[in-house]
Amino acid sequence: MSRGQLYTTTTLVIATLVVAATIMAVAFTPSHIPVAGVESVLLRGQLYTLTVNTLAYASRGGDFKTFLSQQLAKASKAYIPVKQVDVKEVSIKQGLSKCTVEYRTPYGTEKFTVYLQVKILDKRTRLDSTTGLYVVELNVEASCDQYYPKKIHFYSSTGKTSYKWTGQYYKVAVYLQEKKKFTLYAVDWRNIRVYIEVNP
Repeated sequence: MSRGQLYTTTTLVIATLVVAATIMAVAFTPSHIPVAGVESVLLRGQLYTLTVNTLAYASRGGDFKTFLSQQLAKASKAYIPVKQVDVKEVSIKQGLSKCTVEYRTPYGTEKFTVYLQVKILDKRTRLDSTTGLYVVELNVEASCDQYYPKKIHFYSSTGKTSYKWTGQYYKVAVYLQEKKKFTLYAVDWRNIRVYIEVNP
């Protein structure tokens, strides 16, 4: 066999293998991509974010339903097709910011419960002889709808605040010039806020 014949034979074999591989790939490729399924997943993410933002607004004293309606009016014109909204629950109280909202969309019903909850496990107050300040030391437990809070920031209404994560709960210290009642605030990575009244 000449060099030219060998080259031609090799080329034909390679071409045949490529065609066979292409046919197999086409055979195993879905003929229809469920676009509606992708859109449904994207819509769910958008509605969850909208619910979180509304709760964050309400946790600072804003009106939940009014803000949600305003945001939906803007979003629906652009890309979020919502047919009906049912606010099942809104609870903004000491230690808890929570809401449950149900949306009816072209793809079905989506229901979200979003919350941040904070609870004091232990508390003690001592006088720092070096600074002359009262130090209120708190062990604080936090929970949310996302399995566990990714990050929480603490601050108080009256004094300097420090905190650290122990792996199970937060150790919070509030420094006061006077031993009097104060408000401790916790804000998670989504900007949802919770308050607790603390009596030293």
